[in-house]
Amino acid sequence: MKHKLHRIAGYLFFGLVLVIILAACETPLPTVVITESGKPRPPEGMEVQPGETVTLVAGIDLEEGAPLKSPVEYQWSTTGGTLSKTSGAAVDFTAPGAGRATVTVEVTAGDGAYLVAHGEFRVIAPVSEVTETPSPSLTSTFTPVQTTVTPVPTTATIPPPEDVCILKAPEIQLNWDIYTRGGSTIVTSPASGIEDGALMVSYDLKPVGWAGIARDDVDTCLFTEGSGLEFTYMGSGEPNTMELKLIYSADRNEACFSVQWGLATDTNGDWVTLQAPYTAFKCWVDTGCAEDEELDPSKVEKIDLAFSNKEGDKAGKGEIIIDNVKPID
Repeated sequence: MKHKLHRIAGYLFFGLVLVIILAACETPLPTVVITESGKPRPPEGMEVQPGETVTLVAGIDLEEGAPLKSPVEYQWSTTGGTLSKTSGAAVDFTAPGAGRATVTVEVTAGDGAYLVAHGEFRVIAPVSEVTETPSPSLTSTFTPVQTTVTPVPTTATIPPPEDVCILKAPEIQLNWDIYTRGGSTIVTSPASGIEDGALMVSYDLKPVGWAGIARDDVDTCLFTEGSGLEFTYMGSGEPNTMELKLIYSADRNEACFSVQWGLATDTNGDWVTLQAPYTAFKCWVDTGCAEDEELDPSKVEKIDLAFSNKEGDKAGKGEIIIDNVKPID
């Protein structure tokens, strides 16, 4: 019995030593980093100009890990702009017209190792170069002449007050409520606009899903000062449907009228202006208005912009930068 206990103890000791050896021999994985070809990676993120193309490299850092086993595969994706391809250790990235973009690379190896890295890009406006031309030296000879100046009364020009009927920065960037359906997601953030700030809407639409933003605190003159509404925007990502809705009751979502544009979310990096005359808005008959009822802009209390994946659209991610929502003159 005593020998049997010694044998069991020996087995247990051997097993413990084997576990310790295996744990000590486990090799940590390396890390992957996205850098611009030939440049060090700045800690605060990379800056690019609108439409600029740069070569990105997925570098494997072996400082704390062993080399990956073949075959090594790379899968690239981006939330904005375009990629020349989605595989390989290096790709060309073309920046969007404005805003930010996150480029992601996923690396898989033959032994099942999985690495992922993200590169943050901020689009900055190019700085115009101004060259000063020195004024030529002038030499003149003149004879002083004594003159009498009679004061002339002038009328001061008072600048007109800022147009409160235009939804622009900073107001356009604030106070939006969001809603989603069918697993879709949406977020809002400030962005650079045509002249000043604008609103960026980032979304991920699932098949037959939708997402939107809405607010009920804008000045009513936005709706009553013109024959409709117009806004300027720039979009990228998968093409989907965009819908502008005007609602009478902000609390109960009653009497909803809308107009929509199919496959309109991707503008290929261009600024586009859309106009929505009030005569183009159609009633949602189950919201408290009649089928042929015309929109009365004096009753509008809420504005809503929705993005949906309808038949013929392509589900997926996209970004919209919206600027200068205003009445049609």
